[in-house]
Amino acid sequence: MAGPLAGFVIALGVLVYGFTTLPPSDFIYSVHPEYADPDFKGYGEDVLDFELGGNLLFWAMGKVLADPDRLPEMSEMIHYPFLFAGYLALFFYCTQFASNRAIGWRTRGFWTVS
Repeated sequence: MAGPLAGFVIALGVLVYGFTTLPPSDFIYSVHPEYADPDFKGYGEDVLDFELGGNLLFWAMGKVLADPDRLPEMSEMIHYPFLFAGYLALFFYCTQFASNRAIGWRTRGFWTVS
């Protein structure tokens, strides 16, 4: 139980740091210079569209800690290393915690003799 909780605390620390130290909003133009072009219509249909899903904790931390002008779209989150690492850490924490709780609950009920 200490492993998943320690991972959660570290994920929170990474997210706090990531949300409070966001680069300026024009940072995305250094990654995607084509976004600055007013005639840019998108990449087309033959390009993979990758977007992370939101979660309540990530959303709340973004609202409380981040400057709304600097907060990136979820489709651009992979270009912000601390936010992406924190997002993945929360994802893996949830999968590890959920599986540990489910397995522990099932085995206790199965092996316990009353």
